[in-house]
Amino acid sequence: MWLPGDAESASLVPLPLADVEARKVSHHGSRGSGPTVLLHRLRPQVAGIGAREGNAYGHPTPQTLAVLYRAHAARTDRDRRLPYGPRPAGWRLETEK
Repeated sequence: MWLPGDAESASLVPLPLADVEARKVSHHGSRGSGPTVLLHRLRPQVAGIGAREGNAYGHPTPQTLAVLYRAHAARTDRDRRLPYGPRPAGWRLETEK
C-alpha cells in the first residue's frame, strides 16, 4: 500500500517506485497529487481519495481521476467511509454510501 502523506511530487518522482496494490491519493486528489508519470508507475488496483463534499477547490480533479481510470477509486465526498484492506483474491475497497 502506498501512503505518500503530504510528500510533494517533485520529491517522489526520482524514487525507484514499483507497482502497488492500493494507494491513498494525496492532497485530496488535487492536480498536485502526483504527476501523471508517477500515478502510472504505481498502477494501484484500488485508490482512496479523501475530499469533503462540495469543497471549493473541486477536489478530486478530473485530471487525477482520469489517471486512476484503471483503479477502483473511491472518494469520501461521494462514498463516505473507505474501508479497504487485503483479501485472499487481492485488495478490496468497500464504500458505505
